[in-house]
Amino acid sequence: MTKKVAVYAGSFDPFTNGHLYVYEKAAELFDEVIIMFAYNPDKARWSNLPAMMDAVALIVGKPLYPVAHNGLVADYCKKYEIEYLVRGLRNTSDFLYEESVAKFNAEINPDLKTVYFRAKDDVSSTAVRLMHANGVNLEKYCPRAVLDALMWTPK
Repeated sequence: MTKKVAVYAGSFDPFTNGHLYVYEKAAELFDEVIIMFAYNPDKARWSNLPAMMDAVALIVGKPLYPVAHNGLVADYCKKYEIEYLVRGLRNTSDFLYEESVAKFNAEINPDLKTVYFRAKDDVSSTAVRLMHANGVNLEKYCPRAVLDALMWTPK
């Protein structure tokens, strides 16, 4: 039997409960889910990447293969013969965006299949950063290990 491996890629800046939910759903279907902290040239990294990677490893609580990558996800998957890419959808706008990305990825790596999971909530990392800047308690939106890594204590 061939091991089913998927990549769950994102900036995860920060990693939210919504990200965790999508990861957990993917982990139910795949033998291994690699969490890829992908570099996005359109976004300046806000949180400390090594601290975020360590926090996510703590949250998952089992062997985790977090990867930091600054190239195309489809190229990474092709190089390592990974057939599945996991994406979370919060709304129809996400779906339309992700479909265009999936088509682009298929041009680069025709063997890559994108699998969508509906997110449990629709709170983005950007919204979490904005709430933090305005003193909102984030325990509802981020796992405790992420809040600890970012030193975001509830107000």
